Amino acid sequence: MKNKFLAFVMVMAMALTMIPGVALAAEHTVTDVSGIKDAINDTDGDIVIILGNNVTIGAKLTVPASKNVTIKGAYTITRDAAYTGTLFEVAAGATLTLDDGLVIDGGNEWTFDKTGFDTALANSTEHEGLAFVTSASGAPNATAAMFVINGSVLANDVTIQNNYSTMSSNSGDGGIFKVNANASLTMTGAKVKHVATAGANAVAYVASGATWTINDGTVISDNYAGRNGGICRTDSGKIVMNGGSIVDNHAVNTNGTVFMMYGSNSLFEMNGGTISGNLGANGTSNGRNSAIYLHSNGKMIMTGGTISNNGGTSFGGIDTNKENSVLEIRGGYVGDNISIHGNANKDINDRLYRENGVDYYKTAGYKITGGVFTQDVSKWLGEGVEQPIKGDDGKYYVGDDMKNAPVVPRPAPKPEKSNVPGVTYECGNTFKMETSKVPTAVLVDGVSVPFNVDGKTLYVNVDGGSHWMTVQWNSTSYTFSFACNDACEVVDIGIPKTGDMPIWAAVLALFGF
Repeated sequence: MKNKFLAFVMVMAMALTMIPGVALAAEHTVTDVSGIKDAINDTDGDIVIILGNNVTIGAKLTVPASKNVTIKGAYTITRDAAYTGTLFEVAAGATLTLDDGLVIDGGNEWTFDKTGFDTALANSTEHEGLAFVTSASGAPNATAAMFVINGSVLANDVTIQNNYSTMSSNSGDGGIFKVNANASLTMTGAKVKHVATAGANAVAYVASGATWTINDGTVISDNYAGRNGGICRTDSGKIVMNGGSIVDNHAVNTNGTVFMMYGSNSLFEMNGGTISGNLGANGTSNGRNSAIYLHSNGKMIMTGGTISNNGGTSFGGIDTNKENSVLEIRGGYVGDNISIHGNANKDINDRLYRENGVDYYKTAGYKITGGVFTQDVSKWLGEGVEQPIKGDDGKYYVGDDMKNAPVVPRPAPKPEKSNVPGVTYECGNTFKMETSKVPTAVLVDGVSVPFNVDGKTLYVNVDGGSHWMTVQWNSTSYTFSFACNDACEVVDIGIPKTGDMPIWAAVLALFGF
């Protein structure tokens, strides 16, 4: 039986290779750079290169168009001390995957003067380039990006480290990944640490139409940049952060210690992950050193994740000083960021303009509909969004996050007739409200609860304390907050008398229109 099964598997494997469009990846175990080059160039189709030893690379390796190459194995590819150029170039239409414990080392264990940097930050002194970084003796100083991407790179279980670049351009020539027009870089579980550049983009430069995606498990830390866009500058490209962390990086002379969004189509979409502990010191020409900087037509949409404890000489969290840039926050946490020299807006900066010698502010382009903040964001709320709840922790809770606001229950007042149309309350932990139509469901703090309707009055039993209640009538619903102790107190008003009444009509009715 075993022999028959083995024969069946072999026949099926051979059959698959004969089907058009189906090819098995060719595997090569290599022990030197020549083996990597030969495997890439001598084999068609999908190629898997398994490192069997540490490798030194002293010339650029190119992944040709239409090839899918995977390099993996728990060994290290190290830049040769005499070589300063690009290590890998990926052609348009090609894919390079880095995986399985692979390490790529730039060969330069440079040192960082943290004390000097902190002093400059505290004193607001101006510096630029590699002011606080010293190259290791005899180590290579890169003059080009480690990876030039015209196709796609998937950086999975790979660590990239110890790169030092003297390039000072804004276009990513001295960083790790130069993602050219319409190319893509996707990181899932990758680690990038201890890389430095005299210019911008210590980790990535994203050109027009290109995309950099950051997923769970990715950690970008302990890096240094000397110009705009410390970790990444994009010129009309896209950065998507779904998870992972960008922490404890440093920069000088930079607009955007982490990201600088530049150009009409640039977009930073943050759905998850953490940006924290990144610091930016003042420069000779650039000083808006927040973690995220929206320049010109730059756009940011945040639905989740955390931007916290970032600090700069002038700004801390998110900054934009151009009227036509856009910031939309729908969820997540922006808080505890630090402006070293007193800017009042540490988390989200007002737009400051100067016209005819006069400073003024604008808030057009800001829209906040959800999230948690340590800054009062009331003036930037989207249309129809309720004013934030300030929790007992001092934070401001907006939109769906309101229900998470920690509020110590207040002593309830003595029961009396409610002066809110359509709402009454009585002793005990019973809330009741007038309704002309039986609801289809009632939720307290997001959990469906039993209710009953006696005539036109809805009754719900609740525990003492503060609560959120949602009353649903098929497709219509209304959510409000209240607190109960020995009596029920209605905190938010505007409960519609008729379940079919839209919110706007209920509000008008409430005020007698």
